[in-house]
This record gives sequence, C-alpha cells and structure tokens, in this order.
Amino acid sequence: MKTNLNLIIAAILLLLSPLAAYPQVKGNPKQAIPATNENKLDASQRNILAGSGGLTTGETVLEGTEGNIYFGSDWPKGIINLRDGSTIKDRRLRYDIYADQMQMTDGKDTLALAKPEEINSLSFDGHTFIYQPYECSGLVKQGYFEVLVTGKSELLLKRSVSYHIEGNGDGRETYLITECYFLKKGENPAMKIMCSKKSALEVFSEHRDEIERYMKDTGRKVKTPEDLKALVEYYNSLE
Repeated sequence: MKTNLNLIIAAILLLLSPLAAYPQVKGNPKQAIPATNENKLDASQRNILAGSGGLTTGETVLEGTEGNIYFGSDWPKGIINLRDGSTIKDRRLRYDIYADQMQMTDGKDTLALAKPEEINSLSFDGHTFIYQPYECSGLVKQGYFEVLVTGKSELLLKRSVSYHIEGNGDGRETYLITECYFLKKGENPAMKIMCSKKSALEVFSEHRDEIERYMKDTGRKVKTPEDLKALVEYYNSLE
C-alpha cells in the first residue's frame, strides 16, 4: 500500500511541478495562443452565411462546423493513467481543441498538462484520449486523439480548429471545428483514413479480399463514421 501511494504521489508531482512554467489560460484563448494568418478571419471578412457542410464567406466555403473549442467545457472529473502504471483520479479536465492541449483546473486557474508523453490514457465524461504520433503531410507530428475503437488496430478521432473568425467588436468569436479519422497499427504513427471504400481498401490492403466481401455481405459502403467503426472492429477480428 505504501509503495502504491508513493507511486501516485510521484506521478502527481511529475505532472504538476512543471505547470507553473506554463501560461495560465484565462478568458479568450487568443490571449494565450495566437491565431495563425492561415485560419484567422478578421471582422471585415465576417460576412458569414450558413452553407451545406460548413460556412461561407463571399464565394469561399469554409471547412468545418461551428462549435466549442473546449471539449468538456463544464470540467467533468476524469482519470489520468500514466505510463508507469500509476493513476490520478478525480481531476477536473477538459480538452482545448484550439491548442491541442489537455487542461485541468483547481477551481481558480486553468493549467496545461506539462508532459503528455508520460500519459498512457486520459478519460472523462465517457471519452478516452491518448497522446499519439501521427503522419500529416509527410511529417510525423504528435497530438491528442479520442479513441473510438480499441484493439490491435485503433480507430482515432482528431479534432482541430480549421478557422477562427473574429467578432464585429461584440466580443463574439466563432470557431470552425473539423474531425478527421486516423488508424493506429501497432507502434507506428497513426495514419489518416477517410470514410470511403477506396481509403479503407488502401489502409487494409493485406485483407483486401475479406474487406470487399464484408462490404458486399453487410451492404456497408464506408460512408459514415459508424461504418468506419464497424469496419475497424471487423478488421481487428481478422488479425
């Protein structure tokens, strides 16, 4: 019991001691994390109309759906599982999509988890997240993903802010959120997978015949996230 208690205390210190060096995030996230020129629209560009699949400004369709940049904005209690096997419970957590950052609060300040590479998984409000390397535009990056399907191959969901639209002096900020799906095989970086038959057959090429037969027998065309979840679960049954 004493050994386990020491492990938990050490884990808490590992996560919390560096936090004082991180900026405290208060109010508008722009104060802590500046928007980039690529995804920031100013007030003069804010002629926004509802469109199918996103918003439009002028003749340009903006990718993404308007949403909250904080997943878990009401600070649900969560569990942090560390790679050394210890667990930290009953911490109030949220995911900052804009910063790709897990945060927690002590009721006064908002602090970022300083060493995400030490986290095995993190769960709150019925959702589980991991910090994972992934391939993007020929580069290997790291970020937080929600785990949708577990097994030898894991289906992961990556949320990101595609556009930050400034208000017209009214203090209102609009954020467009995109959701992309990735597949993690073994210890390799996660790779992007689309909700399409072509993408599925490319990713699961070693079981192409079985996958094509599965699609024919079930009538699933891999057009929705639910189709993708079912396909990954079937693929895992083949391994």
